[in-house]
Amino acid sequence: MRIRTLAIATTLVAAVLVLAVPRRGSSDEPNAASSSNPENLVMRYVGVDACASCHKGKFTGNQIAVWQESAHAHAYQSLETDAAAAVAKKLGLDQEPTESGLCLSCHTTGAGELKSKFDEDFDRKLGVQCEACHGPGSEYSKGQHMFKKEKALAMGLQVGDAATCKRCHNAESPTFKGFDYATAMKKISHPLAPR
Repeated sequence: MRIRTLAIATTLVAAVLVLAVPRRGSSDEPNAASSSNPENLVMRYVGVDACASCHKGKFTGNQIAVWQESAHAHAYQSLETDAAAAVAKKLGLDQEPTESGLCLSCHTTGAGELKSKFDEDFDRKLGVQCEACHGPGSEYSKGQHMFKKEKALAMGLQVGDAATCKRCHNAESPTFKGFDYATAMKKISHPLAPR
């Protein structure tokens, strides 16, 4: 009887362990499996500094310089202003804009994601970074993948479009004044340098 009880207990413990260990692509993992993640990778946000290591020079079209001059790069800082505090007050928020999930969802990158989805040195204060439009970059940002767009796409690179922009630039935003995708893209255009 004791051996049978021990065998049942061991089986139960093994079953609990198998069920408790996260699997790649499980529905509990945001961003784990999707059509933009065909290799079923669990991806993390690496931050604009990881992108800058390659995308800051003439060879890549000075893309980081374009971002640095954009409102996206200063989106978090805009939450630290008196104007942001006034908007928060008008909305009845009981938090500072820099702590409100409502504000952070559009003024930072990856807001609401689990802490495990970010590299240790990721800095949300750098605003709307590359990965807000291109997806978490831990896999596709590796040099061996970025030289071939098809491989980068297979490793999770997303190509932003109007729907990507309209996640934040829409009538639900308390400061929305209209949005024209073509005009907006001209302001933030950052193509690769011609080769």
